[in-house]
Amino acid sequence: MRLFLAAVILLAFVTGCDKPNVERVSVLEPPQIRWDQETRQFRSGPHPLQIVAAWRFENATHGVSAVNASLTPTPDGLRVVATANDAGIRTPAGLRLNGRYADLVLVRLTRLAEAPSWDGSLYYATDGQGESAERRAAPQPASSPPIGVPTLLIYDMKQPSVGRAWRRSQIDQIRLDLDNEAGGAVLIHEIAIVRR
Repeated sequence: MRLFLAAVILLAFVTGCDKPNVERVSVLEPPQIRWDQETRQFRSGPHPLQIVAAWRFENATHGVSAVNASLTPTPDGLRVVATANDAGIRTPAGLRLNGRYADLVLVRLTRLAEAPSWDGSLYYATDGQGESAERRAAPQPASSPPIGVPTLLIYDMKQPSVGRAWRRSQIDQIRLDLDNEAGGAVLIHEIAIVRR
């Protein structure tokens, strides 16, 4: 009986070995991140998040450039008005951030005016590759931010859809697309790249 049982186990092991090695891809739950106005920190539950790089737009652009938009620094943030289709902003190049240690991009903004179509995608360039659809992240929440309501957009750079280039590269620059069409306006309070 023992010999029979051993043969069955060996047969199961051998037949299982010829099956292809399938990589399991799990969908990560959206992180529970919030902005604490009192302490002026991003928090995950009770814990503050470690900021790797940040741009707080209080009367300054910090080298951020416009893409099909106009920029106006204000005391409350950077006012971005879409002047043509596919409007957005780009951070300065040369960030030299190790993507392995910076797994979230957080954007605090308030929508001022609505265009017919919202995008919200975040693109990134590495030290070896430029922006492309393969190096793109979608925000949580994905829906258009409501007018006049401070909103936190969360880009989880560990999601499989973002691409492995983020985790394996030096990040050189990020681009945030806002409205797909002219006429929209947002006030960006802060962009932060953080480590959980």
